[in-house]
Amino acid sequence: MTNDCSEEILDLTANLSNDCEICGEPAIGWNYGAIVCGSCKIFFIRATTSAAPIPKCQNAERCVPPKFFCDKAGKVKCISCRYKRALRAGMDPERPARRRGCFLRERRAQVGLKPRGRPKNGEILKKPCTSGNIGLKELQIAAQSFSAPVFVGPCDSVETIRNLLNLESLISNDDLAKSIVLDYTYSLDVSITDVLANPGVLCQRVPMGIDGSNPPKIPENCLATLGGRLCARLSMHCADWCRGIPEFWNLHEEDRINLFARLIGQLGPFTDYFMTYKHSFTGGLLTTFGSHAKIDELHILDEFKETFYFHIYYGLNTVIPMMKRTEIRDEEFLLLKAIILFSSDIGFREISSQVTRKAFYKYTMILLEHLKIRFKDEKVALVKFNELMMIPMCMQTVAAKLQSQFGQVFLTKQAGVEGKFPEEIFFKT
Repeated sequence: MTNDCSEEILDLTANLSNDCEICGEPAIGWNYGAIVCGSCKIFFIRATTSAAPIPKCQNAERCVPPKFFCDKAGKVKCISCRYKRALRAGMDPERPARRRGCFLRERRAQVGLKPRGRPKNGEILKKPCTSGNIGLKELQIAAQSFSAPVFVGPCDSVETIRNLLNLESLISNDDLAKSIVLDYTYSLDVSITDVLANPGVLCQRVPMGIDGSNPPKIPENCLATLGGRLCARLSMHCADWCRGIPEFWNLHEEDRINLFARLIGQLGPFTDYFMTYKHSFTGGLLTTFGSHAKIDELHILDEFKETFYFHIYYGLNTVIPMMKRTEIRDEEFLLLKAIILFSSDIGFREISSQVTRKAFYKYTMILLEHLKIRFKDEKVALVKFNELMMIPMCMQTVAAKLQSQFGQVFLTKQAGVEGKFPEEIFFKT
């Protein structure tokens, strides 16, 4: 890892204003994605780097600038409304921790601090803020987990794998001590560009919940929109992963969007297959939110029955047997996710194709080196490597089938899968 990072290049001539885009007071300039005043800048830094969750609005989200008072007496200011307005203005929660000169805030975002003010007796939380109760607040994944604007220098294989493990842990946000939440707020009426800029616009970063435990009971009020909820959370996970891979940002913007659109159908099923293998689940697949998908008793919506039948059958009979033969572990799984990300450059511009080929070579070589170290036998490592490298092609086959079914679900607006986001996914795949 290196602290020699590049500054972001921003178009400061666009949408210039003398007023703060959050409260309307005189602005001091462009900060973290928007034109803001000094007070709102400091507010945003504190809100995004504190371990304390953003409290709920006590005024039905009707608090207005400049003071955002949520009581009749005009004494209590609403943090929630002010923070949401900052996000709508374009402020990015990752930026306080990823620009040159912000390493103090980077370290603060990594460890988290006691809510507001100095820690008592020097006590510091030892884990990043990954609570499932964060609402719309973005996790500070850039500071600790492989975000391109922070880690732009070369790093060795061990550090690369460590960064990938760190990234996956943060974006999954799994906590076995907490129950799985399905009744969360989500929205699919956003663009892919919005999602890649801030995945939090899709939904809350609730735990993925793929741990082999008993499946959750689906609330009745969530049944009709379960497909939309799954789409939002899986897409957020995919966006988080892509944003954490440095080479992703070197692609042309339009190529990034097209790549992300076709990746969702590959990374989601691949995660299901690995978790099913990892937790030794038999008779079906472990899927998002701990659901058990079995051919003889599919606990899913009827609209997805055909899709899940193929998904389960292909996983149990093709991909998971490969995982068993290669004895895949977390390290290989995450390296393969990076390889899948760069396994195709069809339709890319030349500059993006070059980035893709170099990234594909980089992660495949790291995988091979890792296998040689793990098995301590070059011949064995090569056999495992060759079979593991068949998996990205298998996932392209799965994605082609799932994307066809996704199109049918979207066009008929089934299971809550409707809005600008699924429309873009459909037309770009």
